[in-house]
Amino acid sequence: MTEPSSADMLDITAEVEAAYVCALMWTAPSIALASVVHIEAGDFYHPAAAAVFDVIAELVRAHRPAGPTMVLAELQRRGDVTSARHLTTITRYLTEATAMPQGPFIDPLRATAYGCEVTAMAYRRAFTVAAQQIAESADTLAEADLWEDMCRCGRRIRGIRDRLIRARAAAADTSPADDVDKQLAHLRALTRQNNES
Repeated sequence: MTEPSSADMLDITAEVEAAYVCALMWTAPSIALASVVHIEAGDFYHPAAAAVFDVIAELVRAHRPAGPTMVLAELQRRGDVTSARHLTTITRYLTEATAMPQGPFIDPLRATAYGCEVTAMAYRRAFTVAAQQIAESADTLAEADLWEDMCRCGRRIRGIRDRLIRARAAAADTSPADDVDKQLAHLRALTRQNNES
């Protein structure tokens, strides 16, 4: 059995990030809100996913609809779409994330599970980044600054770990039975909207 390559790991990361974004757009607002509290845009590896998540999280916290149309409109309203190329990248990402196989029928627990996985991947990446930074610091910083630089890296990693612990605890508390009626009502509303269009 061979170990996954860096390219494979990036593909897995992209898949998990897209699944999380998709889940947030389709799940019940209460579940989305419970999830975005513990996840940050900085947890995402891919810039398009981070930008889209940041807007979704803002919309969810404001109790506003967070579907793909609203996300794109909010990005444009905020001035976050800076060029035609950027608009194309974001639109393509939103289309791909929205069209994931699970789509609007995603299990409510998956949103929180994918969110935890996004942060778990960020936690692991933080160790690689810290190792690179510490190695570079060893070559470039004054001896008196080395300890504080290493501690700063550790505090950053500990912050991610603490959020991951809170996210996993929140995910464990999210019972699908608590939100089944809300999820079904949400799906019925989506179906009515599609039928009326």
